[in-house]
Amino acid sequence: MERSDKVTLLVLYSIVLIGFGIYYYSFTILSEYHKIKDPQNYLYRIKRNLDSGRYEVAEKEIREVIQTFRPPEPEVFELLHRVTKYTKGGGNEERLELRKEIYRLLDTCGSAEMGKDKFILDSIRGKLKSSYNLDKNQIQIVRSVWKNLIANPWKCFAEFGISESEILDLLILSGGEICFGSNIGNTGVSFDGDILVLSEGSSDGSGAQIWYQGRNYGGSRRGFYVVIMTLSPHRVIRSDRFDVWESKNEAIRMAQFLDEIPERHIGIFAVSDEASENMTPTLEESLIKFGFARRTYEGWDKKFFGYSYAFAGIGVKGASEGSAIQNWAKYEPGKRKIPVAIVGILKGVVER
Repeated sequence: MERSDKVTLLVLYSIVLIGFGIYYYSFTILSEYHKIKDPQNYLYRIKRNLDSGRYEVAEKEIREVIQTFRPPEPEVFELLHRVTKYTKGGGNEERLELRKEIYRLLDTCGSAEMGKDKFILDSIRGKLKSSYNLDKNQIQIVRSVWKNLIANPWKCFAEFGISESEILDLLILSGGEICFGSNIGNTGVSFDGDILVLSEGSSDGSGAQIWYQGRNYGGSRRGFYVVIMTLSPHRVIRSDRFDVWESKNEAIRMAQFLDEIPERHIGIFAVSDEASENMTPTLEESLIKFGFARRTYEGWDKKFFGYSYAFAGIGVKGASEGSAIQNWAKYEPGKRKIPVAIVGILKGVVER
């Protein structure tokens, strides 16, 4: 082989090696970027920021995670406790620790791991607030929701004898969105009564509960339960259930139902089992008209809720997007944990 041929081969070989090196480096950088930006990898991002001393960034991420991925992993609260040592955030450390213990317990409630965490019940006992001032009707609906919770998703609390005030505190600490005033979120509309809504996702859940004036407008059948009320004086004018899992026709029917509702009417929503499989953009837009917003993720996509999630909300037709009260909880295949979402308005409740 002539010298010129050898030089040519060497140049070509070098070009191939350089090209492969550039490709490998680019692939590594892109993969790392994808991993960091993936919404589901929030623990990875938080730990990177903490290890790099970016405490304010880490704290902001943690608080966004608590509001976006519900229920958050118990480890999130451990990281929040760690980061607030370096920032001005934090708040009541005892309450933060209590939230972590509650999420740890709910993470294993009903599973084979439950036996290992029974000591958490004793730790929680005595730390819950017992100073909420509840009237007779509020006591009734809090106790009704509690009875349904301990019958299935929170059965680890079945022998946990606590007052209605302590139950309410537990609902709040576990992620419940409950307003003590009369305002329906930031819709600018008030609600003159008391209402408590419970959604249990997954096929293992017990259903949806919508408690108002001593009556449950929910049920145990799969689908999206909807109750429509007038402004004060409140009167239930329509209610229905839509099995959005079954077919797109049900999603179309629900969208038409919601579009027929006049402005400034109150809508109460609760999912039983599953209601995302045949969710359509049209139905999503109809929900947005009640003041709801896509606030969580399924994969990379912003959603109201994902497959077999729990979802509960109280909104007003014509309210601005994101102004309603809404809550959701993810379904995790492989875990026996049943997703639970709770929203409510308990008028005039204060701490004694």
